[in-house]
Amino acid sequence: MADGTAVLAPTPLGTLLRRVWTLAAPTTAVSAIQSACQLVEPVLASRQGTAALAGWAVVLPFALLMQQMSAGAMGGGVVSAIARTLGAGRREEASALVLHALVISIGFALAFMLLLAGFPHEILGAIGGPEVAAAAASYCAWLFGAGAIPAWLANTLASVLRGGGGMRWPPACCCSPGSAIRRWPGR
Repeated sequence: MADGTAVLAPTPLGTLLRRVWTLAAPTTAVSAIQSACQLVEPVLASRQGTAALAGWAVVLPFALLMQQMSAGAMGGGVVSAIARTLGAGRREEASALVLHALVISIGFALAFMLLLAGFPHEILGAIGGPEVAAAAASYCAWLFGAGAIPAWLANTLASVLRGGGGMRWPPACCCSPGSAIRRWPGR
């Protein structure tokens, strides 16, 4: 052009779709595996009886809340903050953001632990009644007592890796930690 700018040729649709699929495939695979696990869980609960299935049903919304808060809401913020700072060339600030994200995630995990592992009879009883709370209390204590911190940390660290441009590593670590470690760059 006369003003010194170049006109770019349009990218073929097949190339664009291939690029989008390459970026989306790892996260889509993890979502599919998580969905499959969530489908198996009610089957296992139903084999233990009606009370166990009812208990699972009142715990499920809290489990989904924790998962979506750690991976979606906070995870999206972590991804964008890390990507912006690394894109601007501020590695030290990105490192500080990682530390802050980990502290916040541990704080939220402790809140889930305190409320749902500490008071399952009270919280679940208000939703499903005392029988359902009794059936769900031990499951709730395990899920949130032993699982809240690992879930929050895993999702936060996966978001850090995505923000740094590593779209393939979070799914590899979640689906097959052993193979991810063997293939880790620089190893």
